[in-house]
Amino acid sequence: MNTKIIFFLIGVLIVVFPLHAFGDGACCNPDGSCHINFNEGDCEEGEGSIWQGDDTDCEPNPCPQPSTAIPTFSEWGKITLIVLAGVGAAYYLRRRTKEES
Repeated sequence: MNTKIIFFLIGVLIVVFPLHAFGDGACCNPDGSCHINFNEGDCEEGEGSIWQGDDTDCEPNPCPQPSTAIPTFSEWGKITLIVLAGVGAAYYLRRRTKEES
């Protein structure tokens, strides 16, 4: 086979199937940060890492952010606390007036 034909075929393969196109993608860490890996195997070596797929990017960050364990105190929670404090105060005052009589 002619050497020119071999080099031509190798060139066509490189253009059609570039080496970096196989597997470049975003890898999400457990802390919510993102980095680019060359393939899925490298990403999954990290404990708890999540592969986002081929040809994915870290801009914007596709990774799920860790949730906070501290619950928020909503408006309904504040209202409930005020009502319970009011009921408790009314019970205390009523009991106190009965004892004084």
